[in-house]
Amino acid sequence: DYPYYPYDDRGYMDGALMPDGGLSPCVIKVIGVGGGGSNAVDRMLDTAVGGVDFWALNTDAQALGRSKAKGAKVLNIGAGVTRGLGAGGNPDIGRMAAEESRKEITEVVAGT
Repeated sequence: DYPYYPYDDRGYMDGALMPDGGLSPCVIKVIGVGGGGSNAVDRMLDTAVGGVDFWALNTDAQALGRSKAKGAKVLNIGAGVTRGLGAGGNPDIGRMAAEESRKEITEVVAGT
């Protein structure tokens, strides 16, 4: 039948079997970075999309509070650089914040 939707109701791909015969688990993470990325994650959470792990990463701790309230997992990056007050739109400060939080960011994207 056309169109063919190859996923079952749990989000597994039809016939995507692992070598042991089990279904291959699919890990989907949406990671919003900064104010714009966090706003995008917040909008997606409003649509109640299931089966997705939503994350908001930001230097602004207050902005992360809004995303967390909507159900996103959050990571305040660069707390030592920005003291949770944000990067003020300065990409150099944002880069320093990301470098400071490299280990935590790596853990967020692990398994994807």
